[in-house]
Amino acid sequence: MMRLLFVIFIGFFLFAFQVSAEVHEKHTSDIRIFGKQNSTVINQEFTLGDLAGVESKFISDDEAIIALQAIVLGKSPRAGKKKTISAAQVLATLREAGVELDSLRYAFPRVMTVERASRLLSIQEVESLVREGLPADGEIELVRVKYDGNIHVLPGPLAFSSEVIPSNRKSQYLAKISITPESGELMTLNIPLEVREYVQVPIAKHALPKGAIISSGDVKMARARLSDIPTDSAMDSREIVGQAIKYPISHGEVFSRRKLSLPAMVTRGARVTLRYRSSLLEATASGIALEEGALGQRIQVRNDSSKKMITGEVISPGLIEVTR
Repeated sequence: MMRLLFVIFIGFFLFAFQVSAEVHEKHTSDIRIFGKQNSTVINQEFTLGDLAGVESKFISDDEAIIALQAIVLGKSPRAGKKKTISAAQVLATLREAGVELDSLRYAFPRVMTVERASRLLSIQEVESLVREGLPADGEIELVRVKYDGNIHVLPGPLAFSSEVIPSNRKSQYLAKISITPESGELMTLNIPLEVREYVQVPIAKHALPKGAIISSGDVKMARARLSDIPTDSAMDSREIVGQAIKYPISHGEVFSRRKLSLPAMVTRGARVTLRYRSSLLEATASGIALEEGALGQRIQVRNDSSKKMITGEVISPGLIEVTR
């Protein structure tokens, strides 16, 4: 009797072991994939692991799970931006990667949304970068950064560089800011700036009356806001020295070109030498200036011999050139 019971027990044990082995063999893989409606990603590319949960109750599936999670599904959008991917696209990519979908259990929303992780670039960061990009000579002062605080950048360490350049509008500049995250994706921003721009400009060292000829002792350089300087102002002292004053200039006033003129080299009624020049000959004659003229001006003169009125160019004091 005991022997019979022992045989029955052994037989039941072997049967149970066989059934267990068959069950285990039938469930050597239990991988399940569940897609998410919305996902936030960090890297330049997003993977199946970013878009879906991949799991199994069997430890033996761990390597397969890791491989599945690493399959790249597409390029990530820029910081703070979104893009969509369909379930059909995901399944097609998995097939291209050699995944046997029949061996898996999966479920995906028809359309999934992928958003790139980001943070907002603060106004304090932008102002700091702008100041770093301003010229070191102090001739440009920052008034206002025209930034609404709505630019997204990637989270994590960022490398910045900045350059301040003129725009095509007066007193308006642009801050060209380059941002490079660890991923290496370069991002360039052009931030409008309002600035005060200063320049060195010649001014009158003292009051100058009408008719005075300007000497180097009458001029000094001063720092002035560019927006306050009239557009016709002389910006180089070499343009001014030797000029005549047409209208009085006050102490500290910039030199407006409309208030300056070249001094007369020839006065009306003065005796002058007429130099005739052509391709074949050159000759001189005497004459009378009928009007005042500065260097380079064309004036009327009368030839003493012929009594004819002719026009010539003032070349130097008392010398008029007539070209035929």
